[in-house]
Amino acid sequence: MPFDESVLMTLESLRTPALNYLFLFLTKFGEEMILMPLIAFLLWCGHKRKAIYIGTGYFVGLFVNNFLKITFCIPRPFLRFENLTAVTEALPSASGFSFPSGHTAGAAAVYGAIWTLTDKKWLKGLMAFLIAAVALSRLYLGVHTPSDVLTALAVGAALAALLRLAANSLAVNPDLKKSFFIFGFAAIACGLFYVLVKPYPAGTEIKLKSDTMKTLGAALGALVGFLIESRWIRFNHPQNWTAKILVFITGIALTIGLRIFLKAPLNAALGEMSGSLIRYALISLWVTALYPAIFSRVLNLSGDRRPTAAQVP
Repeated sequence: MPFDESVLMTLESLRTPALNYLFLFLTKFGEEMILMPLIAFLLWCGHKRKAIYIGTGYFVGLFVNNFLKITFCIPRPFLRFENLTAVTEALPSASGFSFPSGHTAGAAAVYGAIWTLTDKKWLKGLMAFLIAAVALSRLYLGVHTPSDVLTALAVGAALAALLRLAANSLAVNPDLKKSFFIFGFAAIACGLFYVLVKPYPAGTEIKLKSDTMKTLGAALGALVGFLIESRWIRFNHPQNWTAKILVFITGIALTIGLRIFLKAPLNAALGEMSGSLIRYALISLWVTALYPAIFSRVLNLSGDRRPTAAQVP
């Protein structure tokens, strides 16, 4: 029996209802609905630079992970191994290709970035635990193989090192910011071309392709949003917790509303792939620029909008 299948069959034999609930809970920490609000909270409520650093790692990690997925087009383990069954409740979040693990990649990007930014031992420990817990949960639930998870962790570690190098280079030479933006837009354009023209296995569902379009759209919207914010908005965060909570809850509620209500009209007008691209671009633009512009005006939190040499991309 191959190594991947052997590990998954062993974990399946250990399943109990209580462990199923535990790992279904832990796997949520690798999902968009937890990671994006975390980044949004840091961005809106007091740690803008850290949020941009973490958000950049998150989008770059998902970008690379999704392109590996559509390059290798490896089916999920419960489709490849006839004796394996996945935990039913985990199937809705396991609709794309298997290799590498997107949940693990997202967790490694976000929690790994927080790990590098903090000196607090308890927080470093918590971040390491969350990365390991998400990775293990994908194996236990039967929706990824050890190869999927280990590759996502290895790619995440490599990208974290590159991101740290880029951040250090930018700190020394702020003029590199323009080059980073140009590189980002070029990478998104190349990625879009690749998604549209590459061959896929016969019978590949449109949803598998549109997942990558979501990532491209989110990265594009964030890149445009960060550019707009750094040049013309430059908001300051709320100073008291009442304002922070109000800003965060309002912003997340509106973001979820956009995510839900834009889907049907955009997909109907543009098709699922283009609709997914535009929808996630608008959501990221909202999070990074439009909503900060609104609440900074309402709460009079805008900073000096005259760009300095270090702030001009």
